[in-house]
Amino acid sequence: MFDFSELVRRYSRGTVVAEVEQDGYYDMDDGGRYVEGRSLQLRLDPAAIVPLSNEDLKHDEGGLFNQDSRKLYCYYHLDKGTSIVNRMEDGRVKAYTITGERDYSDYDPNLHIYFMERANRNDQDA
Repeated sequence: MFDFSELVRRYSRGTVVAEVEQDGYYDMDDGGRYVEGRSLQLRLDPAAIVPLSNEDLKHDEGGLFNQDSRKLYCYYHLDKGTSIVNRMEDGRVKAYTITGERDYSDYDPNLHIYFMERANRNDQDA
């Protein structure tokens, strides 16, 4: 097995945050009172967002990728549809949505590789 965490750290740029939705639940310690779900911001460290490789584009069956598609390398399990915000060192902010995951567990069982699409074009992109 390999540990790619130093490689991910080397390609990390800016701050990468996942907006994770926490489900509501019944608090049995408080008489079964329902507690509303909430949105949490989870800083992914280390995390690297990189453009898709030619190999990724070649194996895209549905033609779903475009010039704004990216891959996220991190050590956190995230669900499809999770919102990702990348606050770049130069002040730009880019938002993405996770659309899929590539299994890399044969090499590093803790590493997750996600495919992402830009969430919108109205963010602070130079």
